[in-house]
Amino acid sequence: MALRKMGKPMKIVTIIIAICMIIPIVIQGYAFLSNRDKKTVVMKIDGEKIYKEDFESKYQTALAKIKEVDAGIIESKKLDKEKYKSMPEDVIKEYVLSDLVTESLNKLLTKQLGAKVSKSAIDAKYKELEDQMGGAQKLILALNAQGQSIQSLRENIENYLLAEKRKEIIEEKIAVTDEEITARYNQLKYGEYEGKTLEESKESIKKLIRDERSAIYENSLLENILLNAKTSFKDKDIEAVYNRINEDFYVQGEYKFKKFDVINQILNQYVTEGNGYTDELLTSIKDGLKANLDRSIKIKDKALEAGLKLNEDLLPKYQLEYISNEYVQYLLNTYKASEQEMREIFNTYRSEFNIKHTISGEIIGMPYATTEEDAKETENKVKEIMKTLTKDNFAARARELSKDPGSAKNGGDLGEADITNYVTEFKDAIAAAKAGDIVGPVRTQFGYHIIYVVSKNKDNKNIVKASHILIPIEVTEKTKEATKAKVLALKEQIATNKITWDDIKADKTGKYKEFSILDSFAKVTENTNLPQIGYNKEINDKLFNAKVGEFIEVPEANSFIVVQKTEDTPFKEVTFEEAKEKLNLLAASQYAVKVLKEI
Repeated sequence: MALRKMGKPMKIVTIIIAICMIIPIVIQGYAFLSNRDKKTVVMKIDGEKIYKEDFESKYQTALAKIKEVDAGIIESKKLDKEKYKSMPEDVIKEYVLSDLVTESLNKLLTKQLGAKVSKSAIDAKYKELEDQMGGAQKLILALNAQGQSIQSLRENIENYLLAEKRKEIIEEKIAVTDEEITARYNQLKYGEYEGKTLEESKESIKKLIRDERSAIYENSLLENILLNAKTSFKDKDIEAVYNRINEDFYVQGEYKFKKFDVINQILNQYVTEGNGYTDELLTSIKDGLKANLDRSIKIKDKALEAGLKLNEDLLPKYQLEYISNEYVQYLLNTYKASEQEMREIFNTYRSEFNIKHTISGEIIGMPYATTEEDAKETENKVKEIMKTLTKDNFAARARELSKDPGSAKNGGDLGEADITNYVTEFKDAIAAAKAGDIVGPVRTQFGYHIIYVVSKNKDNKNIVKASHILIPIEVTEKTKEATKAKVLALKEQIATNKITWDDIKADKTGKYKEFSILDSFAKVTENTNLPQIGYNKEINDKLFNAKVGEFIEVPEANSFIVVQKTEDTPFKEVTFEEAKEKLNLLAASQYAVKVLKEI
């Protein structure tokens, strides 16, 4: 446990992996979030500032990571350290500046599109993360463990939401025809849209197609900003780095790739291949670019022959990516398999066409959350413990009772530290105590503490040596039973048709907000993991043996859940005639793969 206040922000806590995705994968630069006005501007892109301190912080992080990677490669491959060539520092600087330039381009695109995120949206996402972690206390503990502050988490959330908003605005401008939706539905109706009509699936498929196209549009927009941006420099070294990443790396006609476009690939290949920085590394990347570009141009030519058109809204190299995707769809949608071809597929994979025994269901539940009554019970428990404590037995009792993983094994010893770095309640309790005092119970977001103030520095009242015992507030059986009663009461309303699952999902009033575990599953087989529950043979067996409409109770360690079985699809052996449409889709997929391989 970390009693200290959150320090400088570092990489985002692992529970919000979706938000982590906005940070480069191989080397994650740490956010430098101090007062921008006190930082030194080294470069501007259309007015967006890049700071010396950000560059240096990320550079040192990247340099340290490369050294760590090098050491691992040399050791695992038993290489000669003297002959091994590490990534040049100039290339690391190019990577770091490319990352900062990308951040600036994203900010410029955000402004250009008018993307904004409200404080309430950030609050809602933050609350969602709290709920996922089981409450504010557990989230703060996780943040502390990662060296992350609440403020830096909120800033990462804002950046994530802005990225989502940019995508949303771009998607709204992407046209999707009814013909495209119908064609995609026909491809997917035996998969994720099985059992759903075209009308029920329309909006979801439209979003799917827009999702596929939006990344291409966004990359083209970002590059267009860079191509037309006005840059200025206040640092000659940074200007030199920028000029290098802005150099042409590979050009073929109207298709241009700058060092900026491939710097991440250079780094990734350097790490994954583990051969050091060689001329062959750059040559292989250049050769790969040429091969992919030649193939993409051939696909474009085939697509144009088939009557498809280039998307003139995009820059040339993104037109290639766009029309390649369109050509794949064209191949899938226009291919008509012969009877013989379909029979061969059917005979080879006959059992795979049978309808498996599956079930569908709905899930609702509540996590167990501590109450003030639980807190009072914990406080009373701590008071009883305090009656048995002395200076002599404090360390032994801390090892026995404390739930602070950081200090319990050391007898609760926190060492000599500046108490202004502790959370407020903890700091205030120590400040008010005398050396030699055992004080408590002291409540913080972590639970209740008993603090032994070992000594105080005579020259600085804030420097104190202390030990503590932490007793977290735990959910009592009474609270668990109250939670269970609420879930069962809602279950009864569903069972008696007073409300429906759709009513709960569509509710905007917050009436069902406390039932934060809300999920569903469709067409799952007997050995499938269930959402919110995972794989539990006993639960799965109960559900498969239950009647449609029946509820199963699932008491988990941290929550109480009920599952209603809503559908039961029995096993059925499918004939060739019944499988024909699906067989044509499989044949079309095989044909598309064959055509693309031959190009």
